[in-house]
Amino acid sequence: PNAPKVIGPPSRRDRVRRTQATIKDILLKTSNAGIGSNLPKKTMLLSDVCDTDEKMEDVMSWSQDEAKNLVAQIYRLVTEKRNATNEEEFVKARVMSTFVKEELAAASRDMLEAGRQMRYASRVHERMALRDQET
Repeated sequence: PNAPKVIGPPSRRDRVRRTQATIKDILLKTSNAGIGSNLPKKTMLLSDVCDTDEKMEDVMSWSQDEAKNLVAQIYRLVTEKRNATNEEEFVKARVMSTFVKEELAAASRDMLEAGRQMRYASRVHERMALRDQET
């Protein structure tokens, strides 16, 4: 009992924490780099590529909101995973059966609704075109 603790290889949890800390450091360094940094520019702004109008602005704000929500959900799952005793069971029970199924169901529901609205809009457009041809 009084023997010194033997330090074995790092556990999976320790490796995950270390990797996550490294990723945070990289993100902080790149976010602090700013516009005038010496980092090579590999991307272009959307305004450099195409003209942005009101619809594009709406799409951009929607996509940013969706990305924020997804990142928040993933961070929540990562926090829950850290507290879980068995990672495989957590992934099977919480991530795959709950999170992925809910996201899939929501995406399917949204896709079917968008398809329904698209069919309705095309029917209305066709009827208007026929009405215009008759007059």
